Amino acid sequence: MFEKGEIILAKFPFSSLESSKRKPCLVLSHGDTSGDLIIAFITSSNIPSYFKFSINLSPKEKNFINTGLKIESYIRIDKIATIHESLISGSIGKVSHLVQTEVDSKIKLLFGL
Repeated sequence: MFEKGEIILAKFPFSSLESSKRKPCLVLSHGDTSGDLIIAFITSSNIPSYFKFSINLSPKEKNFINTGLKIESYIRIDKIATIHESLISGSIGKVSHLVQTEVDSKIKLLFGL
């Protein structure tokens, strides 16, 4: 149902796993279990430039409108979770091919591939 590169609204768990919050997330892949998706967190909090696993999504970019996001945001490649699609409210947009290429590169960097 949801595809790689889609931006969805989902309950994303905090690092402590004590709670979750409905946030935009980027679909990275489908899991092995039916209905599972591997996603990356998207935040509107300003991220320091030295965070090497973050990707800026700026309203100044020509394809920003396709993301469905309302304000400048950051994909956090280092904030990944596997969730069931029942936790997803819906899709709001999609990243550009250029952003997807950057996501793929940063995933390789993160895992040393």
